[in-house]
Amino acid sequence: MVNKYCTINPLVRKKWSASSLAKFDQCPRLYQLYDAGWESEERNIKIEAGDYLHRALGRFDTELLALKEMPICDAYQVEEAMYTALEYLFGIMGDWYEVRVCEECRNENVDNFGMEWRCTCCGSGSVIEDRWTPWVTDDTKLNRWTLMRTLVWYADEVGAGTVQPLQLEGKSVTEVEWEVELEKVSPDGDCYVLGGYFDGPVKVGSEKFVRERKITTSAGGPWYFDLYDPHVQTDTYTLASEKLYDGEMSGILLEVIQVGVNFSRVTRKLLPKTKKQNWEWEGQIEEIIGEATVLAEVYGEKPWPMKRANCNLFAGTTEGSAKGCIFKEVCNKDPSQRERYLKAGFVKREEKR
Repeated sequence: MVNKYCTINPLVRKKWSASSLAKFDQCPRLYQLYDAGWESEERNIKIEAGDYLHRALGRFDTELLALKEMPICDAYQVEEAMYTALEYLFGIMGDWYEVRVCEECRNENVDNFGMEWRCTCCGSGSVIEDRWTPWVTDDTKLNRWTLMRTLVWYADEVGAGTVQPLQLEGKSVTEVEWEVELEKVSPDGDCYVLGGYFDGPVKVGSEKFVRERKITTSAGGPWYFDLYDPHVQTDTYTLASEKLYDGEMSGILLEVIQVGVNFSRVTRKLLPKTKKQNWEWEGQIEEIIGEATVLAEVYGEKPWPMKRANCNLFAGTTEGSAKGCIFKEVCNKDPSQRERYLKAGFVKREEKR
Protein backbone atom coordinates (compact mmCIF):
# COMPACT_ATOMS: atom_id res chain seq x y z
CA MET A 1 0.00 0.00 0.00
CA VAL A 2 1.22 3.48 -0.89
CA ASN A 3 1.80 6.10 1.81
CA LYS A 4 -1.02 8.62 1.81
CA TYR A 5 1.31 11.63 1.99
CA CYS A 6 4.68 12.52 0.52
CA THR A 7 7.78 12.07 2.66
CA ILE A 8 9.41 15.27 1.41
CA ASN A 9 6.36 17.40 2.18
CA PRO A 10 3.70 15.76 4.43
CA LEU A 11 1.14 18.35 3.32
CA VAL A 12 1.21 16.96 -0.22
CA ARG A 13 -1.23 14.09 -0.64
CA LYS A 14 0.13 11.19 -2.69
CA LYS A 15 -2.86 8.83 -2.52
CA TRP A 16 -6.12 10.40 -3.64
CA SER A 17 -9.68 9.16 -3.29
CA ALA A 18 -12.82 10.28 -5.11
CA SER A 19 -13.87 12.05 -1.92
CA SER A 20 -10.65 14.07 -1.59
CA LEU A 21 -10.76 14.95 -5.29
CA ALA A 22 -14.35 16.19 -4.94
CA LYS A 23 -13.52 18.24 -1.86
CA PHE A 24 -10.62 20.03 -3.56
CA ASP A 25 -12.59 20.52 -6.77
CA GLN A 26 -15.36 22.14 -4.72
CA CYS A 27 -13.09 24.41 -2.65
CA PRO A 28 -9.37 24.25 -1.74
CA ARG A 29 -10.05 25.50 1.79
CA LEU A 30 -12.76 22.89 2.32
CA TYR A 31 -10.25 20.25 1.25
CA GLN A 32 -7.57 21.69 3.57
CA LEU A 33 -9.82 21.57 6.66
CA TYR A 34 -11.20 18.15 5.70
CA ASP A 35 -7.70 16.81 5.09
CA ALA A 36 -6.49 18.16 8.44
CA GLY A 37 -9.09 15.99 10.16
CA TRP A 38 -11.82 18.47 11.05
CA GLU A 39 -15.41 17.24 10.97
CA SER A 40 -18.75 18.41 12.34
CA GLU A 41 -19.66 17.17 15.79
CA GLU A 42 -23.35 17.26 14.88
CA ARG A 43 -25.01 13.87 14.50
CA ASN A 44 -25.77 12.92 10.88
CA ILE A 45 -28.57 10.33 10.83
CA LYS A 46 -28.34 9.88 7.05
CA ILE A 47 -24.67 8.89 7.22
CA GLU A 48 -25.24 6.58 10.20
CA ALA A 49 -28.19 4.83 8.54
CA GLY A 50 -26.37 4.58 5.21
CA ASP A 51 -23.37 2.97 6.91
CA TYR A 52 -25.51 0.40 8.74
CA LEU A 53 -27.44 -0.58 5.62
CA HIS A 54 -24.32 -0.67 3.44
CA ARG A 55 -22.61 -3.06 5.85
CA ALA A 56 -25.69 -5.28 6.15
CA LEU A 57 -26.15 -5.47 2.37
CA GLY A 58 -22.48 -6.34 2.06
CA ARG A 59 -22.99 -9.18 4.53
CA PHE A 60 -26.01 -10.35 2.51
CA ASP A 61 -23.94 -10.41 -0.69
CA THR A 62 -21.13 -12.35 0.98
CA GLU A 63 -23.49 -14.95 2.47
CA LEU A 64 -25.45 -15.32 -0.76
CA LEU A 65 -22.31 -15.98 -2.80
CA ALA A 66 -21.10 -18.55 -0.25
CA LEU A 67 -24.45 -20.36 -0.35
CA LYS A 68 -24.30 -20.57 -4.14
CA GLU A 69 -21.72 -23.32 -3.68
CA MET A 70 -24.22 -25.47 -1.79
CA PRO A 71 -26.69 -27.87 -3.46
CA ILE A 72 -29.82 -25.99 -2.34
CA CYS A 73 -32.50 -24.09 -4.23
CA ASP A 74 -32.09 -20.39 -5.03
CA ALA A 75 -35.04 -19.34 -2.83
CA TYR A 76 -33.49 -21.02 0.20
CA GLN A 77 -30.13 -19.41 -0.51
CA VAL A 78 -31.67 -15.94 -0.55
CA GLU A 79 -33.69 -16.63 2.60
CA GLU A 80 -30.71 -17.94 4.57
CA ALA A 81 -28.51 -15.03 3.45
CA MET A 82 -31.27 -12.60 4.44
CA TYR A 83 -31.64 -14.04 7.96
CA THR A 84 -27.87 -13.91 8.52
CA ALA A 85 -27.72 -10.31 7.31
CA LEU A 86 -30.73 -9.34 9.46
CA GLU A 87 -29.09 -10.74 12.56
CA TYR A 88 -25.90 -8.85 11.70
CA LEU A 89 -27.82 -5.60 11.05
CA PHE A 90 -29.70 -5.86 14.33
CA GLY A 91 -26.41 -6.34 16.18
CA ILE A 92 -24.56 -3.38 14.68
CA MET A 93 -27.45 -0.91 15.14
CA GLY A 94 -26.39 -0.12 18.68
CA ASP A 95 -23.44 -0.15 21.09
CA TRP A 96 -22.25 -2.83 23.48
CA TYR A 97 -20.84 -1.77 26.83
CA GLU A 98 -19.78 -3.39 30.12
CA VAL A 99 -21.55 -2.63 33.39
CA ARG A 100 -21.21 -3.94 36.94
CA VAL A 101 -24.52 -5.35 38.24
CA CYS A 102 -25.83 -7.27 41.22
CA GLU A 103 -25.51 -11.00 40.68
CA GLU A 104 -28.97 -11.58 42.17
CA CYS A 105 -31.32 -8.73 41.20
CA ARG A 106 -29.26 -7.66 38.12
CA ASN A 107 -29.61 -3.93 38.80
CA GLU A 108 -26.78 -1.40 38.67
CA ASN A 109 -27.11 -0.28 42.29
CA VAL A 110 -23.70 -1.57 43.37
CA ASP A 111 -21.00 0.17 45.37
CA ASN A 112 -17.47 -0.53 46.48
CA PHE A 113 -17.58 -1.45 50.16
CA GLY A 114 -13.94 -1.59 51.11
CA MET A 115 -12.33 -4.03 48.65
CA GLU A 116 -15.52 -5.68 47.43
CA TRP A 117 -18.37 -4.53 45.18
CA ARG A 118 -21.82 -5.30 46.63
CA CYS A 119 -25.43 -4.49 45.84
CA THR A 120 -26.80 -1.56 47.86
CA CYS A 121 -30.28 -3.18 47.86
CA CYS A 122 -29.73 -6.82 48.86
CA GLY A 123 -26.03 -6.96 49.74
CA SER A 124 -25.22 -9.63 47.15
CA GLY A 125 -21.97 -9.68 45.18
CA SER A 126 -21.54 -8.21 41.71
CA VAL A 127 -20.62 -9.37 38.22
CA ILE A 128 -19.59 -7.66 34.97
CA GLU A 129 -22.34 -7.90 32.37
CA ASP A 130 -22.44 -6.96 28.68
CA ARG A 131 -25.36 -4.74 27.78
CA TRP A 132 -26.56 -3.25 24.53
CA THR A 133 -27.92 0.23 23.82
CA PRO A 134 -29.99 0.35 20.61
CA TRP A 135 -29.50 2.96 17.87
CA VAL A 136 -32.41 5.35 18.26
CA THR A 137 -33.57 8.14 15.94
CA ASP A 138 -36.67 10.30 15.66
CA ASP A 139 -36.54 10.05 11.86
CA THR A 140 -39.67 8.39 10.47
CA LYS A 141 -37.80 7.15 7.39
CA LEU A 142 -34.42 6.18 8.86
CA ASN A 143 -34.73 3.98 11.93
CA ARG A 144 -34.14 0.39 12.94
CA TRP A 145 -37.51 -0.79 11.63
CA THR A 146 -37.22 0.81 8.19
CA LEU A 147 -33.63 -0.39 7.68
CA MET A 148 -34.50 -3.98 8.59
CA ARG A 149 -37.58 -3.84 6.35
CA THR A 150 -35.43 -2.47 3.51
CA LEU A 151 -33.04 -5.41 3.86
CA VAL A 152 -35.93 -7.89 3.63
CA TRP A 153 -37.43 -6.15 0.59
CA TYR A 154 -34.00 -6.00 -1.03
CA ALA A 155 -33.59 -9.76 -0.58
CA ASP A 156 -36.97 -10.29 -2.26
CA GLU A 157 -35.85 -8.07 -5.14
CA VAL A 158 -32.58 -10.00 -5.57
CA GLY A 159 -34.36 -13.33 -5.33
CA ALA A 160 -36.57 -12.39 -8.26
CA GLY A 161 -33.89 -10.47 -10.17
CA THR A 162 -30.83 -11.09 -12.25
CA VAL A 163 -28.16 -9.03 -10.41
CA GLN A 164 -25.80 -11.44 -8.66
CA PRO A 165 -22.64 -10.68 -6.61
CA LEU A 166 -19.27 -11.86 -7.94
CA GLN A 167 -15.91 -12.69 -6.41
CA LEU A 168 -12.94 -11.93 -8.66
CA GLU A 169 -9.33 -12.97 -8.11
CA GLY A 170 -10.07 -14.22 -4.59
CA LYS A 171 -10.86 -10.70 -3.34
CA SER A 172 -13.69 -9.66 -1.02
CA VAL A 173 -17.22 -9.76 -2.42
CA THR A 174 -17.98 -6.26 -1.07
CA GLU A 175 -15.94 -3.22 -0.07
CA VAL A 176 -13.24 -4.22 -2.54
CA GLU A 177 -10.19 -2.07 -1.87
CA TRP A 178 -8.32 -0.89 -4.96
CA GLU A 179 -5.36 1.25 -6.02
CA VAL A 180 -4.29 2.40 -9.48
CA GLU A 181 -1.21 4.41 -10.42
CA LEU A 182 -1.38 7.63 -12.40
CA GLU A 183 1.31 8.83 -14.77
CA LYS A 184 1.88 12.05 -12.81
CA VAL A 185 4.97 11.93 -10.58
CA SER A 186 4.87 13.12 -6.95
CA PRO A 187 7.60 15.18 -5.21
CA ASP A 188 8.92 11.88 -3.77
CA GLY A 189 9.72 10.68 -7.30
CA ASP A 190 7.07 7.95 -7.50
CA CYS A 191 3.62 8.11 -9.05
CA TYR A 192 0.49 9.56 -7.54
CA VAL A 193 -2.15 6.93 -6.78
CA LEU A 194 -5.94 6.73 -6.88
CA GLY A 195 -7.53 4.52 -4.26
CA GLY A 196 -10.87 3.61 -2.78
CA TYR A 197 -13.46 0.90 -2.28
CA PHE A 198 -15.95 -0.64 -4.67
CA ASP A 199 -19.28 -1.92 -3.36
CA GLY A 200 -18.40 -5.02 -5.31
CA PRO A 201 -18.52 -6.57 -8.80
CA VAL A 202 -21.81 -8.02 -10.01
CA LYS A 203 -23.06 -10.06 -12.93
CA VAL A 204 -26.16 -9.24 -14.93
CA GLY A 205 -26.79 -11.90 -17.53
CA SER A 206 -23.48 -12.36 -19.34
CA GLU A 207 -22.10 -8.89 -18.48
CA LYS A 208 -20.10 -7.76 -15.46
CA PHE A 209 -20.33 -4.40 -13.70
CA VAL A 210 -18.91 -2.59 -10.71
CA ARG A 211 -21.78 -1.78 -8.38
CA GLU A 212 -22.11 1.49 -6.50
CA ARG A 213 -24.91 1.65 -3.93
CA LYS A 214 -26.65 4.82 -2.79
CA ILE A 215 -29.08 5.01 0.13
CA THR A 216 -31.63 7.83 -0.06
CA THR A 217 -34.97 8.94 1.30
CA SER A 218 -35.68 10.77 -1.97
CA ALA A 219 -37.38 9.26 -4.98
CA GLY A 220 -34.79 7.45 -7.08
CA GLY A 221 -36.06 8.65 -10.43
CA PRO A 222 -34.19 9.90 -13.51
CA TRP A 223 -33.30 13.18 -11.80
CA TYR A 224 -31.46 11.29 -9.04
CA PHE A 225 -29.40 9.27 -11.50
CA ASP A 226 -28.53 12.51 -13.31
CA LEU A 227 -26.85 13.74 -10.11
CA TYR A 228 -24.20 11.03 -10.59
CA ASP A 229 -23.63 11.37 -14.32
CA PRO A 230 -21.22 13.08 -14.52
CA HIS A 231 -19.91 12.90 -10.94
CA VAL A 232 -16.44 12.77 -9.41
CA GLN A 233 -17.09 9.47 -7.61
CA THR A 234 -18.75 7.48 -10.37
CA ASP A 235 -16.39 8.82 -13.06
CA THR A 236 -13.37 7.94 -10.90
CA TYR A 237 -14.72 4.45 -10.25
CA THR A 238 -15.33 3.93 -13.97
CA LEU A 239 -11.76 4.97 -14.73
CA ALA A 240 -10.39 2.71 -11.99
CA SER A 241 -12.47 -0.30 -13.07
CA GLU A 242 -11.17 0.04 -16.63
CA LYS A 243 -7.57 0.08 -15.40
CA LEU A 244 -8.02 -2.71 -12.85
CA TYR A 245 -10.09 -5.17 -14.87
CA ASP A 246 -8.67 -4.42 -18.33
CA GLY A 247 -12.02 -3.84 -19.98
CA GLU A 248 -13.69 -6.86 -18.36
CA MET A 249 -16.31 -4.62 -16.72
CA SER A 250 -19.09 -3.05 -18.78
CA GLY A 251 -19.23 0.00 -16.53
CA ILE A 252 -20.71 1.23 -13.26
CA LEU A 253 -24.10 -0.08 -12.15
CA LEU A 254 -25.61 2.59 -9.92
CA GLU A 255 -28.02 0.98 -7.47
CA VAL A 256 -30.29 3.41 -5.64
CA ILE A 257 -32.12 2.13 -2.56
CA GLN A 258 -34.94 4.41 -1.49
CA VAL A 259 -36.11 4.11 2.13
CA GLY A 260 -39.59 5.47 2.85
CA VAL A 261 -41.87 5.44 5.88
CA ASN A 262 -43.91 2.46 4.68
CA PHE A 263 -41.98 1.16 1.68
CA SER A 264 -38.54 0.53 0.19
CA ARG A 265 -37.60 0.56 -3.47
CA VAL A 266 -34.55 -0.47 -5.53
CA THR A 267 -33.78 1.10 -8.90
CA ARG A 268 -30.70 0.68 -11.07
CA LYS A 269 -29.03 2.34 -14.03
CA LEU A 270 -25.86 1.70 -16.01
CA LEU A 271 -23.53 4.70 -16.27
CA PRO A 272 -21.35 3.99 -19.34
CA LYS A 273 -18.26 5.98 -20.30
CA THR A 274 -16.10 5.72 -23.41
CA LYS A 275 -12.34 5.30 -23.32
CA LYS A 276 -11.89 8.88 -24.46
CA GLN A 277 -14.08 10.11 -21.61
CA ASN A 278 -11.97 8.13 -19.14
CA TRP A 279 -8.74 9.53 -20.58
CA GLU A 280 -10.15 13.05 -20.38
CA TRP A 281 -11.12 12.60 -16.73
CA GLU A 282 -7.74 11.10 -15.89
CA GLY A 283 -6.09 14.23 -17.30
CA GLN A 284 -8.39 16.44 -15.23
CA ILE A 285 -7.59 14.41 -12.11
CA GLU A 286 -3.89 15.04 -12.66
CA GLU A 287 -4.62 18.77 -13.07
CA ILE A 288 -6.51 18.80 -9.75
CA ILE A 289 -3.65 16.99 -8.03
CA GLY A 290 -1.14 19.42 -9.56
CA GLU A 291 -3.11 22.42 -8.24
CA ALA A 292 -3.33 20.89 -4.76
CA THR A 293 0.41 20.19 -4.74
CA VAL A 294 1.20 23.80 -5.67
CA LEU A 295 -1.08 25.16 -2.92
CA ALA A 296 0.48 22.83 -0.34
CA GLU A 297 3.93 24.07 -1.29
CA VAL A 298 2.99 27.78 -1.47
CA TYR A 299 0.54 28.15 1.44
CA GLY A 300 1.61 25.31 3.72
CA GLU A 301 -0.56 25.42 6.85
CA LYS A 302 -1.80 28.95 6.17
CA PRO A 303 -5.46 29.19 4.96
CA TRP A 304 -5.84 28.05 1.36
CA PRO A 305 -7.97 30.07 -1.11
CA MET A 306 -11.78 29.79 -1.01
CA LYS A 307 -14.22 29.28 -3.86
CA ARG A 308 -16.97 31.57 -2.65
CA ALA A 309 -19.31 30.61 -5.49
CA ASN A 310 -19.52 27.10 -3.98
CA CYS A 311 -20.18 28.01 -0.33
CA ASN A 312 -23.89 27.23 -0.66
CA LEU A 313 -23.56 23.92 -2.50
CA PHE A 314 -25.11 20.74 -1.06
CA ALA A 315 -27.38 22.63 1.39
CA GLY A 316 -29.50 20.11 3.29
CA THR A 317 -27.62 17.03 2.02
CA THR A 318 -25.25 14.55 3.65
CA GLU A 319 -22.36 16.41 1.99
CA GLY A 320 -23.19 19.76 3.57
CA SER A 321 -25.16 21.50 6.30
CA ALA A 322 -28.60 23.13 6.16
CA LYS A 323 -26.88 26.31 4.94
CA GLY A 324 -24.32 24.82 2.55
CA CYS A 325 -20.68 23.94 3.20
CA ILE A 326 -20.17 22.72 6.76
CA PHE A 327 -17.29 25.17 7.20
CA LYS A 328 -19.19 28.16 5.79
CA GLU A 329 -19.73 29.84 9.18
CA VAL A 330 -16.06 29.38 10.12
CA CYS A 331 -14.73 30.85 6.89
CA ASN A 332 -17.14 33.79 7.22
CA LYS A 333 -15.48 34.92 10.48
CA ASP A 334 -12.58 37.30 10.83
CA PRO A 335 -9.28 35.42 10.29
CA SER A 336 -8.30 36.07 13.92
CA GLN A 337 -11.47 34.32 15.17
CA ARG A 338 -11.65 31.29 12.88
CA GLU A 339 -9.55 28.95 15.00
CA ARG A 340 -11.79 29.55 18.01
CA TYR A 341 -14.98 28.96 16.03
CA LEU A 342 -13.47 25.84 14.43
CA LYS A 343 -12.64 24.30 17.80
CA ALA A 344 -16.05 25.25 19.21
CA GLY A 345 -18.14 23.66 16.47
CA PHE A 346 -15.99 20.82 15.16
CA VAL A 347 -13.90 17.91 16.37
CA LYS A 348 -10.59 16.74 15.00
CA ARG A 349 -9.95 13.12 14.16
CA GLU A 350 -6.79 11.55 15.49
CA GLU A 351 -5.80 10.47 11.99
CA LYS A 352 -6.08 12.53 8.84
CA ARG A 353 -8.19 11.09 6.01
